[in-house]
Amino acid sequence: MGFFEWSKIFWALFSPDNLLVWLLVIAAGLSFAGGTRGQSVYRLYGVALLRIVAGLFLLFTLLPVGEALERPLENRFARAAYPEHIDGILVLGGGENTTLFAARGTGAQSFQEGKLIAASELARRYPQAKLVFSGGAGLLFRGQYSEADVVRAIFTQMGMDVSRVEFENQSRNTWENLVFSKTLAKPKPGETWLLITPALHMPRTKGIADKIGWAMIAWPTDYITTTAGFGWPPYDVFDNIEQFDGALHEWVGLAAYKLTGKIAVWFPSSRDPVSSTPAD
Repeated sequence: MGFFEWSKIFWALFSPDNLLVWLLVIAAGLSFAGGTRGQSVYRLYGVALLRIVAGLFLLFTLLPVGEALERPLENRFARAAYPEHIDGILVLGGGENTTLFAARGTGAQSFQEGKLIAASELARRYPQAKLVFSGGAGLLFRGQYSEADVVRAIFTQMGMDVSRVEFENQSRNTWENLVFSKTLAKPKPGETWLLITPALHMPRTKGIADKIGWAMIAWPTDYITTTAGFGWPPYDVFDNIEQFDGALHEWVGLAAYKLTGKIAVWFPSSRDPVSSTPAD
């Protein structure tokens, strides 16, 4: 198995929401072990673990931990002013439900619609720019459709001319998004490209672009956090744990990509140089 497969298995086991469930199952099993008589050591361990799970659940759901972890990621790259000229626009996939698309046949299925709206607006503003969408199937077992198929349908519903869009449909993760898209787009030295992806995802994405030698202007979308203050007391406790899950995924992703050489620095910024030896 490669990096992609191991990353999917790791996150299935250790994402905060899944981990709480696994720990709860283990705690319940230990609590019922050793029969009904007395306090067996297994039951004591089970009760202790159950208390830990309850504490973690309260921490993740009642405190704005996720929001506190999200904000530095979303603030890392500010959206620039509109350039006078751009040569290309790269839009990254993510959030498109390929399984639901296969079952229902409708294209309007994305919880990151901001990036698609931004792509549509920029395509109108810069009619001569090349437009690339990158998204395969980020699942262990690839289904009938890719994220590119879903977005092709969404762009059609939005009235965009999809004939001007180049769709990259083989990538499975962010590294492959950038590497495969660069091969498809063939950007020339000195060209100005915009990189569209959710603000939470931008540090890791821009770090990869710099690493492979693709100079791009960050165009973050789909903000989750505000610029100041925290949403407390919580109005939706399960939204809090979802935010924590998403933020931790990005921080772990940054660490994993740095350790495997896919980005040059732990926390990429707009000041980082583009690699002079691009990795194609």
